[in-house]
Amino acid sequence: MLFYLFVGLFAQTSSVYTKKNTYILKPFDGPLTNPHKGFTFPTNGTWSFSSDWEYGPGGSKNNKAWDVVTYGSGYQRWDKLNPERGVYNWKDLDKLLDEHEKHGMGYALRVLPYSSTKGISSNFTVEQDYDWTPQFVYSEGAQKGTATVTNNGTEYTIAVPIWDDPIYLQAHKEFAAALAEKYDGDPRIEYIDVRTFGNWGEWHTSQLKGSEMPSVEVQMDMLTYYASIFHKTQLALPATGRGGVYEHALSVGITKRDDGLIGTPDRENILVPAYEANLPTIAENLAGYTTMLNYNDIIPGGYLKWTLERWKKAITVAHLTFYVLDQDSDAGYRFYNDNKVHVDSMTKVIGYNFRITKAELMTVVDSAMATNTLNITVDNTGLAPCFFDIYMVAELVDNNGSVLSQFGKTIFIPKGTFKDEMSKEFEFVYTVPVKKTNLAIKKGVSVALSLYESESAYNNGKNPTVRFDNDGIQDNKKLLLTSCPHEFSRWDTIKVATDSDLGLRRRVCTRENCDSYEEEIISTSALKLINSDAIVSYAIENTIYVENVKDETVYLFNSKGELCDKKTAETDDLQISVQHKGVYFVVVNNQQYTVIVK
Repeated sequence: MLFYLFVGLFAQTSSVYTKKNTYILKPFDGPLTNPHKGFTFPTNGTWSFSSDWEYGPGGSKNNKAWDVVTYGSGYQRWDKLNPERGVYNWKDLDKLLDEHEKHGMGYALRVLPYSSTKGISSNFTVEQDYDWTPQFVYSEGAQKGTATVTNNGTEYTIAVPIWDDPIYLQAHKEFAAALAEKYDGDPRIEYIDVRTFGNWGEWHTSQLKGSEMPSVEVQMDMLTYYASIFHKTQLALPATGRGGVYEHALSVGITKRDDGLIGTPDRENILVPAYEANLPTIAENLAGYTTMLNYNDIIPGGYLKWTLERWKKAITVAHLTFYVLDQDSDAGYRFYNDNKVHVDSMTKVIGYNFRITKAELMTVVDSAMATNTLNITVDNTGLAPCFFDIYMVAELVDNNGSVLSQFGKTIFIPKGTFKDEMSKEFEFVYTVPVKKTNLAIKKGVSVALSLYESESAYNNGKNPTVRFDNDGIQDNKKLLLTSCPHEFSRWDTIKVATDSDLGLRRRVCTRENCDSYEEEIISTSALKLINSDAIVSYAIENTIYVENVKDETVYLFNSKGELCDKKTAETDDLQISVQHKGVYFVVVNNQQYTVIVK
């Protein structure tokens, strides 16, 4: 209930009311997935999402790993997307992106120019099985070389691009330009690997004996070009791009993605420079979970096996924003079943994680205006900054969640500025003229907080996409703030009123961990009555307030002695509205109290 304070029984020379409401805040119980961070597993085709596949969403295995992955990942063939010069086929890729979006997921895009492993089935007799550079590139004069690759003890001689051939480089740049024109800023894509050179486009020629990477200068030039045409979508330098090339990538805003984690000792340290450059770090393990469980832990000459401790270390040391959940063909089914509790907890650790640790609503009412100030403290309890723009909105909603009014202005948080382990304080201000209804203190009205990826999404009435790590998340992803059911103490005099100075009294909530309070500013004439249980009557605007009259019948007369109203008070406090200014008389138990409505 709102207790208005007053200055005197017979005059309102000054009136200020202050009330603070402290909200109950608890962490969200359970896994918490959010966009532009988190876990992935391979989704190379739309079939990955089919319920007919036993490991797909809705499949017979009831694979709950789908509940904690936030984006899919997979490769595309350069020659399939770009079959002829100037000709591009995005149809199948768009279908795949749409399928991800339908399931609330983004997609990490990799366009590969080469994959030696794909030639095994035909014993490397068909070049197009493994060389995915478009044939028109060679028809226009790009040179091929040869390399040897060994499989099961047999050595094969295979064709391989000359990675620094000028025609090859130009063709790849033209494809990159078309890719940027089509997909830069596409919300369906989380990030794009720059896959120009080497086996699997991973900037190395391992398993391709005789093939050589281009010079550092050529590699840097390609990274500079990509950075010049992609202005919105995050780019990543994959796998073994290192040294000066890695440093140059970071300098132009291209982050690092590595795929040797856990299996190789301390591999996660490679990603730390990208984190220090304020870029999202991206990682995969050396192999799938089932394979890594059988590694021998012998170094050198072998690989480290998967353990829970090594998995958590990989995430925390590298300050990962994106990480593969598993690379096995069962879409993380075994991995998640074996490690569910730990995966659920790490959904709040990987990347950003916004938790409100303090929220208070302060209402100050004077003779002209009610000013409501919502102060909140938000901690980023994750391992990394938030690498996209955030728009924070406060709203007043009814019991059904319908929005009644925005509470103050939208707050903009630029990408990369809300870093891990950082705490930020935010303020929303909502003002209402006294003569109008103050929704912030109206019964049945609550405060909802939301995080949007764009201001236009909020303005167009869309639901938020990002969730706070707090209890009270609604189905529409808005956070409903709940209040302490206050149990206030009796009024205490803080400052005694004098003829020249107003007094102050306060009562506080007695519940543990709640510091809410209510205040009244009073004059000497009112103090004696307030500190007793005597009946008190006063006026604010066109409303007469009568206190300490529970179960009593209250009569209101005007200055002519005419009865204006008669009410029996059901609570200690009674309100009677009048239409005209002037002198009124409140009568209770044959006692008369004079009130002036100005």
